[in-house]
Amino acid sequence: MPALICSTSDHHQLSIILDILGTPSLDDFYAITSQRSREYLRALPFRKKKPFSQLFPEANPKVRKSPGGQFVLECRPLELPKHQAIDFLERCLTFSPKKRIDVAEALAHPYLEVGTLPPCHNLTSDPLSVLSRPRR
Repeated sequence: MPALICSTSDHHQLSIILDILGTPSLDDFYAITSQRSREYLRALPFRKKKPFSQLFPEANPKVRKSPGGQFVLECRPLELPKHQAIDFLERCLTFSPKKRIDVAEALAHPYLEVGTLPPCHNLTSDPLSVLSRPRR
């Protein structure tokens, strides 16, 4: 899977982030302590947030039983409660660091439970996993 945000410069990276997350809310904007950063953001055009469910439509799978008795994996529009992958992305990728999920919350998120990730990302079998490394 390609990187979500791959850029050539700081300005390009911020542009990509804003294309995905949209223009920061007024609360988020005024929480920025750097006057220079606020002026830079103010000069940019307004951008509407792109729903993660549209960026990653297959992150919301549904298994159903077909008339022939076989199980079929299909994708459906985002329903409440949010699918765990979409919820995890939304909580990690927010403009304001104060509103962002912290590391402990991220690691405790249901999306990261063993058995919910594809085998290549299974935390118990990944030799590079932080959880499988010996503590020093």
